[in-house]
Amino acid sequence: MPARNDPCPCGSGRRYKHCHGAQHAAEQIPAVHREAERGADAQRGSEPAAVAALRTRARAASSDEQLWTQLLAVLPDDPEALFTLGNLARHRGELDRAAAQFERAIAVNPAHVALINNLGLVDEGLGRFDDAEAMFRRLVAGHPTALEPLANLAQLLFRRDRLRDALEYFDRVALHHPNVQDASLHANRATCLIAAARPADADAALAKAIAIAPSPALARTRAVLLCSHGRFEDAAPLLDHLVDALPGDLHLASLLAHCRANLADWRDGGVLARRVEDALRDAGPGAAPVTIAFDVLAQSDDLVVQRTAAAAWSPARVPPRPPFDRDKARLHLGFVASEFCNQPVPRLLLGLVDNLARDDFEVSTIATAPRRFDDAILARVRARSDHHLELAGENSPAQAADRIRALGVDVLFDLNGLTGTPSTALFAQRAAPMQVNFLGYTGTMGGAAHDYIVADDYCIPRAVEALYAERVLRMRGCYLPSDPLRVASSLPLDRSRYGLPPDAVVLAAFPAMLKIHPPLFDGWMRLMRAHPHTVLWLRSAQPAAAANLRGNAEARGVDGARLVFAPVDDTALYLARFVLADLFLDTWPYGSHTN
Repeated sequence: MPARNDPCPCGSGRRYKHCHGAQHAAEQIPAVHREAERGADAQRGSEPAAVAALRTRARAASSDEQLWTQLLAVLPDDPEALFTLGNLARHRGELDRAAAQFERAIAVNPAHVALINNLGLVDEGLGRFDDAEAMFRRLVAGHPTALEPLANLAQLLFRRDRLRDALEYFDRVALHHPNVQDASLHANRATCLIAAARPADADAALAKAIAIAPSPALARTRAVLLCSHGRFEDAAPLLDHLVDALPGDLHLASLLAHCRANLADWRDGGVLARRVEDALRDAGPGAAPVTIAFDVLAQSDDLVVQRTAAAAWSPARVPPRPPFDRDKARLHLGFVASEFCNQPVPRLLLGLVDNLARDDFEVSTIATAPRRFDDAILARVRARSDHHLELAGENSPAQAADRIRALGVDVLFDLNGLTGTPSTALFAQRAAPMQVNFLGYTGTMGGAAHDYIVADDYCIPRAVEALYAERVLRMRGCYLPSDPLRVASSLPLDRSRYGLPPDAVVLAAFPAMLKIHPPLFDGWMRLMRAHPHTVLWLRSAQPAAAANLRGNAEARGVDGARLVFAPVDDTALYLARFVLADLFLDTWPYGSHTN
């Protein structure tokens, strides 16, 4: 947000206050400031004629520093002269000098809104962030709906990575000034809204920013947001355009491949996915391109490619380990996930947490994302944890890590990895003496933040250990825990409930859509062509994805009606319905993981 005397960002060459700033000057300059200006002008009416003439000349040539200096020589404490000279110094980048002028002026006129605002901007430019924040908060306290103080405070807090605090003031701007034409305000507010798990509001804010100042960066942010919330049909055309405009951007290419995989849109024959994989394979050491690492697991069984994809998201260096207290009576285990509600990873973890010997272990469960549900799973997690910490209110990964250190966690388990809402920035802070990749992400994290990965001999054969960044902690038998207390529904079920033919051979496959890729699907369709009385029973899918997958079946000589999509069931019913299937089909190279 430019100050009133800055050049207008529209490029007209006029000052902001005389150009676009004038369009909503009544919003920007509070009434008290306008009254102060009128009072000051009335007081100046008694100025000697020579001084009044000098002021008039200086105002007419507002950037003539010599005239303002002459006026200041006559009137050493004149706020207008000090303000203008301070602005001229600020525009030349002489921030220390500008600050000195503004401070002198404020001492004379402590209610001058523009002086306080511009001193805040100068303090920010000098890196005196606490002083800048104090100036902006001083204005907001006196003028809680004025645009410029609210915007400047919001932007300052945003630049300091205090997203939660910034959002309060961005939201006030949106409430009182919904039509403000500043793309950065809307774009930065969108970032805060994404962090606060308000995707619909974030999308609306991004749409406003793009309407004001279209850019590939904003379009990319919107595409990522749409993808992360499953709006693949909306994201795909946006990404098509971006990939054409920026053909060398591998992240965009991987996002588009992600959309197409989730929509079962295979029209390009896998060209885009192969391009991403080839680029990862060809990347030199330390030159990992940014892609969607989870998709790489689903598409490629090449461990070098998987590690390269993960390395782009994980730090190569981390701070030193915090000291480990060997005199503790109990080892403190911390489990970090985006949320601990009725989701696959928390469901798997419950049995493990239930069976940890409390004489030996202290347990903390740590949620990083804003809570969406308060259900029986969360209640059970809380009941079995010594501490349940929710970090969504923290402004930065460093603050989140400080809270974990304050608990005294010894071993911190990352249950998300590069899925869901990754906690890579938190683990990069080295919040615990030992940090472990476990359960949610089956590949290597590729960096230095995770010391170990929990696995078994089947998941990670000993011959490939060297391809993992972490040391492998092997469990006897299967590394994957489960919840022995969960039970299947006793509700009587028959095939008609799910639209399954009573006399068909039901082939059940319930993976995420992106795990079903053409070579695998080709094999399934060969099986179905050879056995005409089979149907393929799949998990629920978006209408476009279901239509595309049926079309892909038709293209392979199988009636699309033989693909049956199940509804979303609660966990108990989901477990019970497996009895209706005759054969379970898993996916490759990434299996179903958990059901």
